[in-house]
Amino acid sequence: MYKIYSDVAGDFFESDLSRAEIIPMEFIIDEKVYTHTLDYSEMSKEEFLKKLKTSDMSTTMVNQFKFEETFRKPLEEGMDILYVAFSSGLSGQYLQALNAKDALEAEFPDRKIEVVDTKNATWGMEILLHRAIENLDKGMDLVENAKDLAKLVDNVATIFIVEDLMHLKRGGRLSATEAFLGTAIKIKPILKIDEEGKLKPIDKARGLKSAYKKLVDIYFNNRDEKSNKIIIFHCANLEGANALKEALEKRDENLQIEIGELSPIIAVHTGIGMTAMTFEGVKG
Repeated sequence: MYKIYSDVAGDFFESDLSRAEIIPMEFIIDEKVYTHTLDYSEMSKEEFLKKLKTSDMSTTMVNQFKFEETFRKPLEEGMDILYVAFSSGLSGQYLQALNAKDALEAEFPDRKIEVVDTKNATWGMEILLHRAIENLDKGMDLVENAKDLAKLVDNVATIFIVEDLMHLKRGGRLSATEAFLGTAIKIKPILKIDEEGKLKPIDKARGLKSAYKKLVDIYFNNRDEKSNKIIIFHCANLEGANALKEALEKRDENLQIEIGELSPIIAVHTGIGMTAMTFEGVKG
């Protein structure tokens, strides 16, 4: 038997949350540290969004010792572990998990830990977590499950646009001049999480309507024809998410589209107004 874990850099449907353990992460607002948990116990969603507009924010990663503390109990109970990890291209957290794996497997030589680098974030991680749970239910063993997820990693595309370019400037993705000019002339950058799990600008559009059209084109040019499922997600921008949904459905009324919200760990870096989609298809 094995237990499935992920972390709050991902966003997940309730049906999958009941089947996996989600590891909390910390974010920092004006030099004060908060722990983000699924129940928003330390700061409500509303308060976080209010502070996101004006406060200086950053995030921290889960370190090796926290992973060891989290994983030790199931190992002591005779269970193995499958960890569906936040992208190695966006955080050093994956390497911390590998260090914990090495230390714990030495301590528990009869137990096994598999760490899968999703090379993704937020709702892209949900697609992989859902597959992991499906595989477990089919009776797939730990190693085979991890191998199947590793194949799927290269076929989960996440594409997004941002409203507030200054958050990308803070993270070093845009220069101050680019961010100012982009805001002034309503240029919206279109970005993806690439094959290495890193953030990569791929296009830009003048205004949101044009940006949504480009996202629709990207989806239909890169989707897996065997899957018609899309997750659209947003940060305090349900109107934009619905506009993107309508634009996609105009091209194919048989699409299965669900809408989700972005949680704090990634919202710190994208800002309010972000709209995105994730789907199975060509990632590159």
